[in-house]
Amino acid sequence: MEATGLGFRAGLRWYLGRESGVLHAQGTYFQPSLFYKKVFYPKEEFIINDQAYHGDATKNVYGTQLLLGRQFSRGHLVLDPYIGVGLRAKVYDYLTYENKNGIATPDDGRLVQVLPSLHLGIKIGLGF
Repeated sequence: MEATGLGFRAGLRWYLGRESGVLHAQGTYFQPSLFYKKVFYPKEEFIINDQAYHGDATKNVYGTQLLLGRQFSRGHLVLDPYIGVGLRAKVYDYLTYENKNGIATPDDGRLVQVLPSLHLGIKIGLGF
């Protein structure tokens, strides 16, 4: 199922044990982050007794991350490996219809999940 959405992420980095200017920030860092994502699922049509009913669904994702990483450069190449932990909450709201003996019965519900997350990766960039 295709979906569209948008997300926002905000975080601050604290570089440990090294003073660096904004343009030359490198070294080991600690980064707490917050994020939010809204996902819109396409409307689904349900035909029950030759009548059309339209279902709807959206998902909101909220979370926080605590990352530990090290940023360094090799010439113009910037490498930023990181590891971290986080907590993520997903709230899925939906409206569907079921055919119960020829009667369209709406199922308007909400699913909530709160899960831990583990983050491991590397960001690669170019510095000028």
